[in-house]
Amino acid sequence: MTFSRSSPTWMIKPRRFVSLLGAEYELMKESGDHILVRFYLASILIILIVMITTAGIFYAIELLFHNWLAELSLSLFFALLFVIIYIFLVNTFAKEGRPSGTKIFNLSNSIRIVFVIFIGAIVAETTSLYIFESTLDKECSVYKTAVIERHQQQLLAYFKPEFKLLQERFAFCSDQRLRYHTSQFDEELTVIQERQVRLQEQLQQLRVRAVIDIERSSFFLYRIEKVNQFWMTRLLVLIGMVLFVLPGYLVFSISHDARYFRLKKQYECSLIDRSYENYEQRYVQLFAEQWNARVKIFSRYEDPPYNKRRKEMLPADSMESFIRVHVLDKLTNS
Repeated sequence: MTFSRSSPTWMIKPRRFVSLLGAEYELMKESGDHILVRFYLASILIILIVMITTAGIFYAIELLFHNWLAELSLSLFFALLFVIIYIFLVNTFAKEGRPSGTKIFNLSNSIRIVFVIFIGAIVAETTSLYIFESTLDKECSVYKTAVIERHQQQLLAYFKPEFKLLQERFAFCSDQRLRYHTSQFDEELTVIQERQVRLQEQLQQLRVRAVIDIERSSFFLYRIEKVNQFWMTRLLVLIGMVLFVLPGYLVFSISHDARYFRLKKQYECSLIDRSYENYEQRYVQLFAEQWNARVKIFSRYEDPPYNKRRKEMLPADSMESFIRVHVLDKLTNS
């Protein structure tokens, strides 16, 4: 079977796109268009995921901090963090071949898939907040009014006992002054009036401060609670999870016996073999040059540096044989 060494004409800069997933473009051209198309589409989806993630997290952080520098910095940080972790997970799917008969949903793969779905759900949730912004603003406006009224009632309930106590004391002192025509209670009445004015000012300040804080708040958790009641949000979350899983599926569903993975395995093995051979030569050369010694690298494995097949252990010999070989023969030769 012959394969085209040129990419499909509809692709734009396929080399750069597939390199996002750490793929070897030259090997893909030798492996057939279907492999290249899968990696290309997976890369396009990852770029789309980056854009959606950045926008969604930016809006969510804007609701929390109301500071453009924090919004931009944190949104880029979390977006790049999510995407880097995601690309790492997709790469581990792509590089690890699974033998025939091995289940896809083993423990390792299941953890990766659940993590990817979790990230997709978070991003879809923040995106839903932006899509339903106008509806949520109306819901929050009504809720803010209710919160302000409830808070005003709580403030009144908090100050009411002291106001009542001052009013009762003021009425008592006024009654005593009128009844006995004395000025003895004038000073206390003045103190009570001043205390009432201060309490009224304090109550008003707390009311104004509460209104400002409540109006400034975006009620982020309330928005999440309300947006989750929309059936469209559930649909968007499902789409988001599928979108995040799709690039991994495009790559992982490729058979490990595909021509691309076989060529890539050969290429990687040749690099490892050359590097290990250079290491052995340099190791022996250093001992020969520095100490005039002839050495050989020992390995307990038959296939270094892969170390997959361990050498069989030689059976232990008797003590007499050891003494004869390592003691008596040396004494005789000396």
